[in-house]
Amino acid sequence: MTQVEKSLPKIVEQVLASQLQQNLQLTPYRDVMQRFLNKDMNWESLKDDVMTASTQEFTEQALKQLTVFYKPYLARKPSQKCRSFCLSGARLACSAYRLMQRSSGR
Repeated sequence: MTQVEKSLPKIVEQVLASQLQQNLQLTPYRDVMQRFLNKDMNWESLKDDVMTASTQEFTEQALKQLTVFYKPYLARKPSQKCRSFCLSGARLACSAYRLMQRSSGR
């Protein structure tokens, strides 16, 4: 199991807690939201999209260079840094999703 696979459930829980804290009117829907996030925000569901996004944004050579550059750094950092970074990304994704909903009139 990769570090991302291990960290993602905790990240999802933190994102949900943050969303509920910011939007108290969603509290009655916590269980529904949790089931949705557990089903659709896991590594198995996301890995193809992550890989597609990565390959669309970076060339193969750039991805190799990023891997070489970050490998020593990531090997030294504790897993909580990964969780923190992923949590920030998840918050950004939630914000983008809300903006898309508003722009589509939902």
